Amino acid sequence: MVISLSASEKSEMERLILVTALGLLESLKNNVLTIDECQNYLFSPYTQSILEAKKIDEAVVATIEKCLFLEDYEDLLPNQLTGYIEQLREDILELIENRNTVANIYEVKKWLDK
Repeated sequence: MVISLSASEKSEMERLILVTALGLLESLKNNVLTIDECQNYLFSPYTQSILEAKKIDEAVVATIEKCLFLEDYEDLLPNQLTGYIEQLREDILELIENRNTVANIYEVKKWLDK
C-alpha cells in the first residue's frame, strides 16, 4: 500500500512543505521523533535539491536548509538545540502566515492523494 501527499499549485506546495516541517519540529521538540527520522523524512540535502529544482520560494528552501543543522546543534551545541528548534518553528509559522492563499480553499486540490 502506498500513500502520498501532493499539491499542484506552487503556493500549496510551499504550504505543504512548511506544515510538514512544522509537524516534524513539533515532534522533535516533544521527543516523539529523532533528528535522524526528521532528516530521513524531510530535512536533507536531497529534499533541498528537489525544492530548488522545482523553484520553490527561496525562503522556504532556506528554512529547510537551516533544518539540516539540527544534528550539528545536537552534537556541538546541545544546550542550544531547544532554542534552535523553537526559532525554526517561529520562522516556519511566520512563513505560513505570510503565504498567499487561494481565495476559496475548497477549490484547492486535497493534499492526500487517493
